[in-house]
Amino acid sequence: MTSHFYYFNGENVYISAHRPFYDFITLLVCTTIKDNRSSFEVHFVANFFVDFLVMFCILFFEKFFHWGFFTHFMTTTPILLKLYIVGYYAILGSVFGNAIMIINRYCALSHPTFYQTKWNDNVCCIIIILQYTIPIILFSYNYAFECRIEYSHKMEFFLFIITSDTVNGINNFLISIIVFVITIVSIILNIVTLRKYTQIVKNSTTKGKGKKIAMFIYMFIISLCVFFLFTQQTIRFIFDIFLYENGIDALTYYLFWIVNVNVSMQPIMILVLSKNIRCDFLKFYLRSRYYLCFTNFFMDLLQASVIIFYQKFNHWGFFLLFIKNNNFILNFFPLDYIGMLGSVLGNTFIFINRYCALSHPTFYKNKWTINVSFLMIFFQYLLPSAIFSYNFTIKSDHLYSERFMAIMFFIPNELFNLISNCILAFISAIAVLFSITINSITLKRYNKIIMKSPHKEKAKIVALILNMVPWNEYFNNVFVMFKQLIIGIIASFNHYSKLFNLSIFKSSPELRGIEGNEAANSESIVVVESSLPIYDLIALIVQLLCFILYTLIVIYLVIKLFNSREHFLPSFDIHFVANFFMDTFQCVSIVFFQKFNHWGFFTSFIISNQIIPDFFALGYIFILGSLFGNIIMLINRYCALSHPVFYGTKWVGKVCYIIIFFQYALSFGLFSFTFIFGSRVVYSSDMKIFTFVLKNDEASVITNGVVAFFAFIGTILSIIFNIIIGKKYNQIVGGLNSKYEKSKQLTLVINMIITTLCIFLLFVHQTARFLFGIIAFKNGIYTLSYFLYWILNINSSVQPVMCTTIKDNRSSFEVHFVANFFVDFLVMFCILFFEKFFHWGFFTHFMTTAPILLKLYVVGYYAILGSVFGNAIMIINRYCALSHPTFYQTKWNDKVCCIIIILQYTIPVILFSYNYAFECRIEYSHKMEFLVFILTSDMANEINNLLISIIVFVIIIISIILNIVTLRKYTQIVKDSTTQEKGKKIAMLIYMFVVSLCVFFLFVHQIMRFIFQIFSYDNGTDALTYCLFWIFSVNVSMQPIMILVLSKNIRSGFLKFYLRSRYYLCFSKVNKINTASNTKETKKTARLEI
Repeated sequence: MTSHFYYFNGENVYISAHRPFYDFITLLVCTTIKDNRSSFEVHFVANFFVDFLVMFCILFFEKFFHWGFFTHFMTTTPILLKLYIVGYYAILGSVFGNAIMIINRYCALSHPTFYQTKWNDNVCCIIIILQYTIPIILFSYNYAFECRIEYSHKMEFFLFIITSDTVNGINNFLISIIVFVITIVSIILNIVTLRKYTQIVKNSTTKGKGKKIAMFIYMFIISLCVFFLFTQQTIRFIFDIFLYENGIDALTYYLFWIVNVNVSMQPIMILVLSKNIRCDFLKFYLRSRYYLCFTNFFMDLLQASVIIFYQKFNHWGFFLLFIKNNNFILNFFPLDYIGMLGSVLGNTFIFINRYCALSHPTFYKNKWTINVSFLMIFFQYLLPSAIFSYNFTIKSDHLYSERFMAIMFFIPNELFNLISNCILAFISAIAVLFSITINSITLKRYNKIIMKSPHKEKAKIVALILNMVPWNEYFNNVFVMFKQLIIGIIASFNHYSKLFNLSIFKSSPELRGIEGNEAANSESIVVVESSLPIYDLIALIVQLLCFILYTLIVIYLVIKLFNSREHFLPSFDIHFVANFFMDTFQCVSIVFFQKFNHWGFFTSFIISNQIIPDFFALGYIFILGSLFGNIIMLINRYCALSHPVFYGTKWVGKVCYIIIFFQYALSFGLFSFTFIFGSRVVYSSDMKIFTFVLKNDEASVITNGVVAFFAFIGTILSIIFNIIIGKKYNQIVGGLNSKYEKSKQLTLVINMIITTLCIFLLFVHQTARFLFGIIAFKNGIYTLSYFLYWILNINSSVQPVMCTTIKDNRSSFEVHFVANFFVDFLVMFCILFFEKFFHWGFFTHFMTTAPILLKLYVVGYYAILGSVFGNAIMIINRYCALSHPTFYQTKWNDKVCCIIIILQYTIPVILFSYNYAFECRIEYSHKMEFLVFILTSDMANEINNLLISIIVFVIIIISIILNIVTLRKYTQIVKDSTTQEKGKKIAMLIYMFVVSLCVFFLFVHQIMRFIFQIFSYDNGTDALTYCLFWIFSVNVSMQPIMILVLSKNIRSGFLKFYLRSRYYLCFSKVNKINTASNTKETKKTARLEI
């Protein structure tokens, strides 16, 4: 029981630690929507990120080694060697930030007119961009050199260092020179600013003179820190020249103190010196978040401290001997319950505070006084202490958990554990219900405020709603309720199992590594080879392309929903977006937890990792959520056709969100018990695969039974509703003569059949697993894990394809443009992955040790030829549109597009299918000094290059001829048109020339490779791998740019789609002003607002 108890309780540290981040986000929201912000505030916020980064880099790359934290992790993680250079960017950016703040204060006092008129938001953005980019540009050369970790015997710690002494010297010299200049400028401007401020406060009060002293201290400390940084970097530069490594190592100590003092001074002195910021800061934190900063802060701090000390320190290995040997600290473990209950009460008080402020403002101002506040604080602290005081009567104990490999604290009395968890769950449940009620009233009140506000102010009010309504406290209450409810159930079963001799929650011996009905007791080592069958590979590629399309559709729908100005929001769009996340996570979980084991990918990592099995239960949740999503979409379509009035008036945004909430909550709630048992990786000797299974057989049977039950319900509903929908739709389109509507009917029928069939197969699959679990037929369960990949992933992949198939006003050009996107994306990915990564030295170890990549290398040939075909199709499409418009409009329809796209995708696969008969290998080119992929058969390489060169040559001839004809035709059309159309002619000429040139270079490239293969000139073949990247990079990059230039419809649709989300910032103001009048003053105002 103790292991399960801490599995849930240990995660509460993250819930307790989220509040400072939430308050920081709140502060940023308020700063962003503030109307009268100054440039000083903008730069202060910008400097925060740089200062945070520089402190993080110094702690992570220097002080952790000094203190001995995470040494093993840092010395065995190669990516950290690449990130070390970020410290130089951060240091220089922080120094620039100090200089900017000093110059800003100087201009504010000495040149107030210039400061108010010129130093605006645009200037701030330019300065911040330069502040961020100049350090990156200055130190970009560092990426050309390796970084390593050395041990300093003199100082007795590890440290990061760049392998080149010359580069180290240049880095230190650059920083020292820049810091020296900034030091001189800072001293001069600080003296001028201080003198100016002295003149201002000369006849002022004592308070103003005190601020003068504070300003002097601030300037002195900042200048001193910058000077020390200059000194430290200069000394490091000198030590680099004389190769005095011990001195360089010792200087790493002082950078922490210099930067730490510099960064720590910023927030303290800004509150002392700036009255406006101080007043806004205190008003913000003392009025709107009174409990959060004072009462809840201490209670949350108590809760987080207890959890971190008693749980996470043991998990991290901190102070183990002290915690284990000191019995005195056992007396304070019950403070955990007190902290959690106090946090729940504090959250509830915040809800009440916000409710009274909006709904009863008079009562809030007159009655909610300081005395009432202190009375509630007293109640918040006293009640938890009184309720859980009985836990102090029994001394806590600790034991070692093999599951977590850490010491766990617990209260030895199970009855006390049961009572404590039930009390906390009960109070949390009441708090959740109360919070929902109060929040509903509060949001309704906010909604009235929004409706009465001007249109341009609604965005600010929405931001304030998200800021002021304490969503994080609500989710914390929900988390505590469910966590304590589950723990209470476990504790009650453990308590009463002794009376009835139940063993459902007794822990079984945990087997690590290779387990199974035959492999668990054997001592043999099972070696799994990576192998991806061709049918799985094709299915995987199709699913990836479908999910890219799925993602694009969801992005469009999300922006459409946010920009909708109508009261009616299409419920289909909302549910389609909600289902996207369930479908995506479902497919990812199936591929990761099942197919990777079948294919032998990352097997050793999955077996040895102790965290991955804990997430296996998420697969059941996502499967059930995706199943619910299919049922919801089915009912939605049924209501849209059969009950349009109900659909249009009742099934609106709020109903959609309630349904989505239940879709997600029910999925998580039904399978929440699976997290109690955990899972393990077992080996099936019959199937020769690894697979994940739940540790408890009863739980596995229950999960399969639940999914089978809902799949059965979904199957029945799908059959009934699909028949009704098909019949209803047939009646609607029966009297129409539109071929398009009738083709949509066929598409709808195909979608219905596939969806229903997938749900039915899921029902059969889960029923079989349910029965196999009852009779303990393990091999049958393991075998069925193969088929889930095909059932669910096909169902999810069909959704975006069917959604785009029934679009109303697409053209064949748009269809082929989208089809070419996937091919161009694939060809760029293959070139980067199989060629440029070796040139750049990225992921070399992974690529040389992953056998599956040798199988996937041939995909590059498919993608290259498919991309070339795509260019030819687009050229022929444009030629037909201009030269044969009747044929283009009547014949080149959706069916022709689909046939052409299928041929575009399948012909390269057929032509290069013989390559799978040959092995691929990785060779090292001594001439070029990098690795390359190459087929083992020279004959296959020659045939590949010859095929591509012949096909590309034919396409070059066709492209040149059709481009000339198209350009002449377009010249005749725009002969008497405007200058803009003639400019488009030049753009078309450039586009045709660049694309034709790229195709020609590809032809030359492949001919040269073919000749080099014949004469076995390997160095020439290897050198040509450089060129392919640039040919396709230019070719692919030209497509989206020129399509926006040449096609007015696509350009206007693109801009309307992506710029409508910022409508209220620019376009609404400009349109209103332009339609109001055409006077000079109005145009001037429009330009200013833009």
